[in-house]
Amino acid sequence: MFSVKIKEVEMKRISWVAAIAVFFGGGLFYSQAALTPLGGEYPLLGDISGHQQNPHAAADSDGGFVVWQNATADSKGERVLVQRLNADLSSAGAPLVASQNLANVNEVNPRVALLPDGGGVVTWESGARGATDVFVRFLDANGNFITGITRANTFATGVQSDADVAVLPDGTVMVVWTSLGQDGDGEGVYGQRFTARGVRDGTEFLINQSTARNQSMPNVAALNGDRFVVCWVSESVNGRNSSGAANLRANLMARLFNAGGTPTGNEYRLNDGDVVVSGARLAAGANGGFTVAWVQTDEKNMNNLSDIYVKSFDNAGLPTAAAKKHNTYLRGRQEDPELAVLGNDALVAWTSFGQDAGGAGIQGRMVKGGAEFAVNSQGNLHQKAPVVITNGANKYLALWVNTIKADHSILAAQRYISSEGAAAAGVKDVTAGEVNVVGAEVARRKTNTKALKTPPQPESVATMSLAAPPPPPAANPAAKRIAAVEHVNGGSAATKPQVSNNSMRQPA
Repeated sequence: MFSVKIKEVEMKRISWVAAIAVFFGGGLFYSQAALTPLGGEYPLLGDISGHQQNPHAAADSDGGFVVWQNATADSKGERVLVQRLNADLSSAGAPLVASQNLANVNEVNPRVALLPDGGGVVTWESGARGATDVFVRFLDANGNFITGITRANTFATGVQSDADVAVLPDGTVMVVWTSLGQDGDGEGVYGQRFTARGVRDGTEFLINQSTARNQSMPNVAALNGDRFVVCWVSESVNGRNSSGAANLRANLMARLFNAGGTPTGNEYRLNDGDVVVSGARLAAGANGGFTVAWVQTDEKNMNNLSDIYVKSFDNAGLPTAAAKKHNTYLRGRQEDPELAVLGNDALVAWTSFGQDAGGAGIQGRMVKGGAEFAVNSQGNLHQKAPVVITNGANKYLALWVNTIKADHSILAAQRYISSEGAAAAGVKDVTAGEVNVVGAEVARRKTNTKALKTPPQPESVATMSLAAPPPPPAANPAAKRIAAVEHVNGGSAATKPQVSNNSMRQPA
């Protein structure tokens, strides 16, 4: 391995932002806020039985919700649970089953967003293998369900998956998902709007314009000005690689929509260059723009496998700078990025393989720079699937799956206080210190010189990969009107998993 140390300038904001620049990965980072752990790592929800997987959360200054998958020896499948969070981002009450609770059926991949009145909307996917649908359910600010379980998609053939949800200040809810076989070629991305009371608003519609190959793994964020931004991974072929096979590409595309679900422009590429990406996450900024983090394959060094990249955009959807490689530990896999914006900065957390003594661990770093730091302190077995939220004031909450033993995992958490200016004497700032860039020795792929002489044969999809948003389209592409929504009556809302707090503590 090689290691490069970059001396971090010990200079922070005093009465205004004093910008510093640290060169890394071809870009510039500016002085970041101090980030101080508030207490230590703790079990967010107590010691819930079984395995906890795929958490997600949303919060503001009054609190919020956390959702996740739970499976026990008696559940006969994965269930989606939801629990309220207090204003200090500690857990409140007990978890409830939000999903159908059907035997021998898995209910998975939950996401949650806050409603303007403090309530929440939860999405997930469920169904028989090869025939899954996307579902939604709404809660009030006290964590009580105010609707039954509603199927979001009206096209009900094949697989509907990868759901995500966001809410505008006026209460307009946008649910997005991947649909297999609906847009004419593989997977496509679709959306459906709902009111804050859970009533379907209009019909489902196609989000992506290019339909060649697969468009999948959508993510959505609500922006200022009553707008949504949706991003997804778009597959294409760009000639042939050094082995003579089709040069498969996977770029991150995006499109902006108004509150009515009408696109305000064409789809365009978010990442730089023609690369292979996956696992993107969006976070809205205070200025109406957004920041996106994604996983990108390292095609120059096989030993580095994949990295986390970040890039920010203004309120017109235009990039404010080039994409930056965010992780400073480069060796092995870096995946599962999540981020949350607070003020003029954002905390990104991801799963890193090889740094943690137990295998996989959670790493974090501010978008504006500073040192990369370990989020989890308990390192036995795998720590994975991080989530980052804020209370909108001065606190971040990072939570993740903590594997306790082979048949048991919990949701662990760590809170941080963010402050402008340098941390006070004796107060720990996890962003301070040297920036250490650690990577593996270069291992290059063998080159097939004959294959390199083969002329590239790009598909037409490549013409949609633009550096900036083009002019608006002439008309809004509409999806076919299909059958009416199907309401599903799920399991009892009062169903609760067993919780033991004998050996667990909540933060002070």
